[in-house]
Amino acid sequence: MFKSWDLAFKDNVDSDYVAGQCWAFGGQLAYLIDQCRGRVAYVETKQAMRQMYQKWPNTSAILVEAKANGSAVIDELRRELPGLIPIEPAGGKLGRAWACTAQVEAGQVYIP
Repeated sequence: MFKSWDLAFKDNVDSDYVAGQCWAFGGQLAYLIDQCRGRVAYVETKQAMRQMYQKWPNTSAILVEAKANGSAVIDELRRELPGLIPIEPAGGKLGRAWACTAQVEAGQVYIP
């Protein structure tokens, strides 16, 4: 099981969303088991990450995109939430979506 977070700077109506997901795997199957999404500010972002960790504590890794305020959140929470890993995703959102289409089309990804 792992969590993945894409953070944003502000909670304005035109800001990007903060998105966090918790994924579990069984064999070749991937299951989205929880998700958090909203336009939230820095303090609320950290609280959402804490709440998801408390709900799903058996996580092997928490991937955080090291853009926007991701690096600052990692610095503040690294002693509190184990397994925080900064990532620099390649290819943009569209490229990453294309990269997993084969698994989705094969019915190997379950999204409630």
